[in-house]
Amino acid sequence: MNDNKVNARNYEYSRKRLQAWLKYQREKYEKFNFLFLPELHPSSGRIHFHGVTGGLSPPLVEARYPKSERLIKKNGIQIYNAENWHNGFSTVSKIQDRQKSASYITKYITKELIEMPSAFYQPRYFVSRGLKQPEISYDELSDNYFRDFKPSFVVGERNLLDNEFETDVSIYRIDISEEGELIQNSPPETVWKIREIKSPDGNQDFQK
Repeated sequence: MNDNKVNARNYEYSRKRLQAWLKYQREKYEKFNFLFLPELHPSSGRIHFHGVTGGLSPPLVEARYPKSERLIKKNGIQIYNAENWHNGFSTVSKIQDRQKSASYITKYITKELIEMPSAFYQPRYFVSRGLKQPEISYDELSDNYFRDFKPSFVVGERNLLDNEFETDVSIYRIDISEEGELIQNSPPETVWKIREIKSPDGNQDFQK
């Protein structure tokens, strides 16, 4: 989003502009699959979006450096601009590797996204209807299985008698390597939530 064209620091306004653009694309180019996530720029506070689409072929123009007019490429891949995106800047590239594209998108699912103040009680991701959902399987694993991983979110309770913390739920953000092994390339900063409990004398002790 560009401050000169839209209110890029207002989340509700920005996400409505994105949703309106997606609706227009579906009306003009028929239905296509999409998944978009917002990101809050840490220094400027501007909202911008990252996304992937499938089955969409809007008009694209080759991105060029303003002064030299040389083509802009990243890792040898041509970068494009979406010609009909009128809300600021846009960069588009063709998917070369689906696994890498999935990792690119999921890395923006962060605690900053979850805790974005301007997005309270509002959707934080945008997905097309009928998008194929991943197959989910469950397995019971011991705590030792995760000893080499760092959790991104932990919920538990502190015992006032011995001051020990007892974990109820831990959430890990883990990737899968090409060999099918679980890996954690960039361990996240852990968010802790300690339940409200009562001390032996009946007084409430709230920790967060």
